[in-house]
Amino acid sequence: MQERANRMKLPSDIGRIPSKITMGEGFSGFTADQWKNFILIYVTSITWDLLKNDDRKILSYFVRACNILTCHIISKSGLEEVHKCLLSMVKLVENSYGPGKITPNMHLCLHICECALDYGPLYAFWCYSFERMNGLLGSLQSSNRNIEPELLKIVQNYSYLDELLSYSNENQHLSECLPYIAHKEKVGSLAHDDFDLLEYFEFLSMSKNVKEKAGIGLSDIHNALPEAIGVLPKVTKFGRLRIGVEVIGSTFSARHIRSANVLSQFILDNNHTTDIYPGQVQFFFEHTIHLSEGSKTHCLAFVRWYKKTENRKYRFHCQIDNNDLNICNIKLWENEFYKLSRDCIIPIHNILG
Repeated sequence: MQERANRMKLPSDIGRIPSKITMGEGFSGFTADQWKNFILIYVTSITWDLLKNDDRKILSYFVRACNILTCHIISKSGLEEVHKCLLSMVKLVENSYGPGKITPNMHLCLHICECALDYGPLYAFWCYSFERMNGLLGSLQSSNRNIEPELLKIVQNYSYLDELLSYSNENQHLSECLPYIAHKEKVGSLAHDDFDLLEYFEFLSMSKNVKEKAGIGLSDIHNALPEAIGVLPKVTKFGRLRIGVEVIGSTFSARHIRSANVLSQFILDNNHTTDIYPGQVQFFFEHTIHLSEGSKTHCLAFVRWYKKTENRKYRFHCQIDNNDLNICNIKLWENEFYKLSRDCIIPIHNILG
């Protein structure tokens, strides 16, 4: 199990789990964020072939529920699916291992959807941010003897710098000196972090509503114009995209290539069915259209899309079938790309994540 986990390559913005995974007491050292990553990313891949059929179902229900609950935006239909998954999981545990294995936490998880309906997505009030902030505070230099007053002194120094910035326009010498200690903007990054809260959530929801926002389906992927893609006009390329605190990389920037794989939803045919495709971002760029009423700039991504694995049995290797729920938390794709086409250029709001 440890060897399988070590072979997995994850985006750089996903926190690492401990290098040694052991059973029993070994998991007690996991932080909440490490538990989330272990459940959503590692556990299905490294344990699937080791589990019996009922245990696979229990795992799939739990992972699917966690996958929905950790999203920034959760729909009511999503919460209904979460409740079905958790209820099926608890019933299956009881049937397979007896009522004695039903812990209070397993009972409480059946009320988590009610909690989300009352207070919003768990993302809005979970404690991961406090845990991460404790980690950041712990990384600051201190003597390890009088930590609290030393941290307060650091905060006080930052507050003093902020106060100096507010008076910089009134003092020429101060305004000339402050740029040397000011935060430097990142170079080569396409940044979009000037949203207010409602605009940010609207931006995130655009990638999930391709039917309403209009999209180009991958059904036309072999009928596109590779010649046009091959002779793209000279554009300013960006190696990464920053939306709020989220960073998406590309192959154009070797430093961020681990974060270059993305997902996007496409309309496939005239029936308006959709499917999610994985791809690798080559670079980001801006395109400006000059109209009579003025110019408008669009932020775009040039993406190579991975091919489907033709053998359905291999593609949906980790799938379970049930009367009410059909769950596949992992899909396998080829390590080859489709041909260049118009689908390779998408607006950045079509990126699911």
